[in-house]
Amino acid sequence: PEAISQSHRVVVLKTKWQVEPWSEFQEGDHPKTWDGRLALVVVPESPDKTGLTLGNWIKTHLAANRNTIRFLLPQKGSPSIYYDRELLILARAVYLAMLWRRTDSAYAELQKKFQAELSAKLKGRFDRFAVLKEWNFADSAKCVFDEQPHGALGDKIPDAIDEHIRHSIFEPEEFEDLVEQIVNSNGSLGTLLRELREPRTGGKPCIPWLGEVAAKERVLQMCARGLIAIDVRGLEMLQLGIGESSEDAWHRIKSKLGSGRNLDETTLHKPQPVVSSGGKATAGEASQPTNHSTQPGAHTVAAGSQERQNTAAGDDKSIFIPPNSICRTPHSAPPTSNLNLLGQLEQWGIRPATPVANVTLSVARLNGSQLEQLLKRLPDGVTYGLDLEKEAE
Repeated sequence: PEAISQSHRVVVLKTKWQVEPWSEFQEGDHPKTWDGRLALVVVPESPDKTGLTLGNWIKTHLAANRNTIRFLLPQKGSPSIYYDRELLILARAVYLAMLWRRTDSAYAELQKKFQAELSAKLKGRFDRFAVLKEWNFADSAKCVFDEQPHGALGDKIPDAIDEHIRHSIFEPEEFEDLVEQIVNSNGSLGTLLRELREPRTGGKPCIPWLGEVAAKERVLQMCARGLIAIDVRGLEMLQLGIGESSEDAWHRIKSKLGSGRNLDETTLHKPQPVVSSGGKATAGEASQPTNHSTQPGAHTVAAGSQERQNTAAGDDKSIFIPPNSICRTPHSAPPTSNLNLLGQLEQWGIRPATPVANVTLSVARLNGSQLEQLLKRLPDGVTYGLDLEKEAE
């Protein structure tokens, strides 16, 4: 499979593909270990009822990323490749010739001959593909797949399928509608990608998965066209500037997005007010951080950009995320347990993808071990500052 395509993970299902597909694969090849390549699953036999068979297979054998699978199907009515007599004879001939050539070089030519015949039959065997169109978890028989011929042979098949999906099945309007939903809730890019990896419910048509890179590019293109703004981890607001062309904006922002955990800290918004400064137009210009004081004797851990501040209690230093033009609502909770603070977040409507700024966490007293545990649990991708008062041991 690696030799077939560098951009696709080609998974050829084996004899138990309908009941225990992953029992025939090593642990490292199970779906939970798959990387970001597009997954092309090769079905060894033609299903009688595509919707029922493949829908049930997805439901039963995939716990996550159910909308990312592309199925490569054999010709309709063809038996399993593992029980096709003609294919088995050719495969056996190839295997024996390969063994016997070690002691008699005359079998090398026979191996090439049988291998060419076997490859020719397999190249034309898988002539169509299927992707999920409508999902129904409760009743797999109601799942609908978009099934089309790909018109390619051999190692050209994965890229041909990708081209068909991008140009014949993928609907940009549906993608942009979903992005708008995320924008309206100030959701994150990570949330959008997770939504795209799973089938849509309620009878809504599934949006074909194009891969993380392609999805991020389309989001950036929407930003370059002035449709949305992107807050990159509270560090930079990306959006179309005054008098800027979409092409110039694209070249300016196309490499700005990160990956991994950074995607959950990158949020999508409606275009922000654009202000002028010194005769030049700037988008989403950040204002100066405000002063925040801590209680005397408190140890402060805060996320954002570092700034020294003098308070009445002494020289306390904190790190803050510089606010931008987005309207913010302040919230504060008195000292309490971590569970109570989690409850406060829920009451304030702060979800996993909700961006927050100027975060200050005050801890009146703890020991070195507790402080170490706290620091180890802080999320990656954010810078922190730390001031404390060490007591005599």
